[in-house]
Amino acid sequence: MDNSEITQQSPEISYQQIYNPPLFVPRMFPGIDRQPCAVRYTMLRIKKESFGIPHIAIVVIQTDKVPSTFYTNTDDGRDVLVNAILREAVPGVRLDFVHMIFISEHDNGIGVADELPILVTPESIMVSRIPHTISKKPANDGLMEMVLPSGRTVSWKSYDEVAGAVEVFTDYDRERRPLSRTEIENIYNAIGLPFPGMSY
Repeated sequence: MDNSEITQQSPEISYQQIYNPPLFVPRMFPGIDRQPCAVRYTMLRIKKESFGIPHIAIVVIQTDKVPSTFYTNTDDGRDVLVNAILREAVPGVRLDFVHMIFISEHDNGIGVADELPILVTPESIMVSRIPHTISKKPANDGLMEMVLPSGRTVSWKSYDEVAGAVEVFTDYDRERRPLSRTEIENIYNAIGLPFPGMSY
């Protein structure tokens, strides 16, 4: 059977292969000492009952076979990587349709696997190419909004919050969503890779 037609199902979410055979893109990012660190990434289509439109998962896999700072240990390096991948892989795509998934592989299996939300700051919106307004009061009309330290409100449309138009960041300590073993297995099956098991 053509693997591109295989859908990995769970009660809530399914992952579908986009490329057959799976296309992995190598990427470098700066480690703690700004040394080159290596990852590879691919993309899957996500279907979920609550999603009106299929979303995209960018799956970043890092292995300890190549000496590197792991993505969990460098906020700056991880954010450089995320911004570079978004510009390269999904330019112009709405950020609320994109999910960043990070997986660390070790000799004895998967170490950690998380979905990290793509976040913005009001300051990054203000210096971006995203049309926005700044006002003294919240707009309260369905727009995305953030409050500046001055108390003013920055407002913009989620439709305009797209990859490549604004610098984003991630927050591993407070915002990550750890993936279950079942979800990780589904991701590996959808990619077409053997599941290496868990290291714990």
